[in-house]
Amino acid sequence: MVHKCCVETCLTIKRPNIVFHRFPLSDQEKLRQWLFTLNMDPRTPRYVLGKLFVCQKHFQPDDYYDVQNLPSRRGRLLKPTAVPAQFTHNYKSCEMEQKRRMPLQVSSLKLCVMKP
Repeated sequence: MVHKCCVETCLTIKRPNIVFHRFPLSDQEKLRQWLFTLNMDPRTPRYVLGKLFVCQKHFQPDDYYDVQNLPSRRGRLLKPTAVPAQFTHNYKSCEMEQKRRMPLQVSSLKLCVMKP
């Protein structure tokens, strides 16, 4: 199975130099924050969320522990406070989302953030 980022405007797929993160299913408050930030329906079933991933492109460098000195660690380790934050929203991506609206995501042109 190929991992791909679940962020609506991201086309990143799993490659050796890209790290993907699972949703924090064991922390209800953090999960709520992630769903809100990603503009996803908070009623999305956990078994669905357990199959979704967010790539490293949506996190700040400060969101990671410095694990360069830990040889047993292959990927980047998120801090407990990390929440996805880097997005590229524009009219075109919002329009595309309208055309391919997924049942588990809440999206409309009114909810899109417009940036220059």
